[in-house]
Amino acid sequence: MLAMCASDESARSPGVLIVDDDVGIRENIADLLSTEDYRVYSAADADEALHVLEAEDIDLLVTDFQMPGRNGVELIEAARKANHLVPAILMTAYLYVYEQLDADRRKDITLLRNSLRPQRDVLGNLARLESPVFKKETQNYIRDVHDHMIRALDTLDTLREIATSLMEVQTTLADFQLNEIIKVLTVIFTVTLPLTIVTSAFGMNVAFYGINQPAGLYLALALMVVPTLALVVWLRRKKWL
Repeated sequence: MLAMCASDESARSPGVLIVDDDVGIRENIADLLSTEDYRVYSAADADEALHVLEAEDIDLLVTDFQMPGRNGVELIEAARKANHLVPAILMTAYLYVYEQLDADRRKDITLLRNSLRPQRDVLGNLARLESPVFKKETQNYIRDVHDHMIRALDTLDTLREIATSLMEVQTTLADFQLNEIIKVLTVIFTVTLPLTIVTSAFGMNVAFYGINQPAGLYLALALMVVPTLALVVWLRRKKWL
């Protein structure tokens, strides 16, 4: 339900639209911004937010990511398609959200992603704090966020270990591929070694047996082919080839 939290005298003050499915969060943010003379509007989901954007002059859109129906990113996309070029702030504790945004979205969206560990401590203190400042719904919400924060940190630790393991596997695979390449080059060099020796010897200006005669050619071919075949057979028996 649309709620306007500003007086008529502040009609020209900046308009801020808060979109969150949690009533306590919307009311707390609205109360805070109202003290700074902002025109504050609130909506519970993306469809209601789009109606507010159509009806009111909004200068800033602050939206949660995870909501019933369309999420915060889809809301911002729908607003862009409807020519509502309003700056947007996406609030989320999901670390993967930013990686899903393309370059155009990243230019228009400011992602609030603070470090989780300090937040865990702060939320833990707030969850144990009994204060009349916070409504019961807000306290329940803080406890729920604290639980989710702990789960997120556990997930981050697990993902870090997985990433480390993947990096080690990648390094091992790279070393294995390099070893395979070196192995192939070594086999090629070994197999062609008799050919190199024989051709180098017969290329010298020395009167070898059968020089300028067919017998010399046959002898050279035999000295090249026989050792080469013998090396190939020996390498295959060793399972190196």
